[in-house]
Amino acid sequence: QRKMEAEVNWHLLITVIGTAVLVTLMHSRSDLFCSLIVKKCILYTGASGSLKEEISSLKSAVNAVDMTEEFAKYARLQRKLKEKERELITQDNQLNRRALFLRTTVRIILFLLIEGVRIYVIVHNRYSPVLIMDPVRMWPITNVISYPMKIPGAVSPTVMMVTSRQAIKSIMNFLPNKADTVKVKGS
Repeated sequence: QRKMEAEVNWHLLITVIGTAVLVTLMHSRSDLFCSLIVKKCILYTGASGSLKEEISSLKSAVNAVDMTEEFAKYARLQRKLKEKERELITQDNQLNRRALFLRTTVRIILFLLIEGVRIYVIVHNRYSPVLIMDPVRMWPITNVISYPMKIPGAVSPTVMMVTSRQAIKSIMNFLPNKADTVKVKGS
């Protein structure tokens, strides 16, 4: 009795695993990617910087005025200071709303792009086996791993994508995350 050797479609195998790596990395690092895009796209105007300078100069002017002797001047400076502080808060709120909208939009576009690539690879190659093994060895799960092809012993791109993503996620759990690492002074 001759043993059947596995036949591998290397091009498809590399495409499926590469897509799985890309999809998994982009999903896990989407926050970083979105933050970079938001920082590049949000137009930071010099208005908030000049407004902060005005507020600090008004604060120093208010502190320099004696409240009991020059109450009218003190009150006028205080009103100006409060108005500028409200204006700064309004500008910051508008900037935060724009950043949130942009971050959400980028996340949605990124998600659709990533999932679109993954779905394209799976659908385009759904009837091409990634590899074919001896169906006797794969007997209990041969129909599951070959779906939708129904070729005994074949592994479909769908199954290969799912198992590759799970393997990559497991490996990434062991890798240190930047948020988890602690900087030690002097090293």
